[in-house]
Amino acid sequence: MLCKVINNKRGWVLVMLAGAVSAAFGITGILMEPEATGNIAMLLGMFTGLGTVLFLFSLIRVLYLHLAPASKLKAEEINRKDERNIQVSRAAAMAAFVAATLLCAVMAFVFVWLGYRVPAYIAVGAIWVQVIVFLIAQKIYESKM
Repeated sequence: MLCKVINNKRGWVLVMLAGAVSAAFGITGILMEPEATGNIAMLLGMFTGLGTVLFLFSLIRVLYLHLAPASKLKAEEINRKDERNIQVSRAAAMAAFVAATLLCAVMAFVFVWLGYRVPAYIAVGAIWVQVIVFLIAQKIYESKM
């Protein structure tokens, strides 16, 4: 989704820096705490992996923006702003919203069935956050149109 949101090199360089900082934080934590186990080790691994992916992906994107011909970049921008593509993206986002809401509901029932009350409350809370954000965004977009 970042490919559609960030259009310029500056934005991708910022993502690259965030990825580098995250990866450096994770690697430094692993090197300073080699005996770390459990959640801390998992968290440091997540920082390292996510930071590395963000760094490499944004590096590839910056190189592409730098090396691609201007005509190709202009054609991509026109394609990105095309009404049909915008409608397809919105329909896909709505399908993802519905799928995520249903998944959270199923997870809440599974957690209750397994006897895990707190994760079930978190899943139900996530559903409410999704619905509230959807309603607020809908009101904002309706007022702009």
